[in-house]
Amino acid sequence: KLEDALAQRLRALCAQHKLSHGISLSAIHNLLDGKTRNPSLRTLHHIAKALNLTVAELLQLPESVD
Repeated sequence: KLEDALAQRLRALCAQHKLSHGISLSAIHNLLDGKTRNPSLRTLHHIAKALNLTVAELLQLPESVD
């Protein structure tokens, strides 16, 4: 599922960037915990910015996601 793929990508990016605090931490946790199923573009923008990525880079998910 798309939300599972996004959660998996966020976990990998957080580990890679050692993200442990910031404006988007609660948003990231909500996505990873499944509390937020359809994040807004604004939320994705904040998460991407905290990870020093663009939204497009953040959303580079496997093509097999439904």
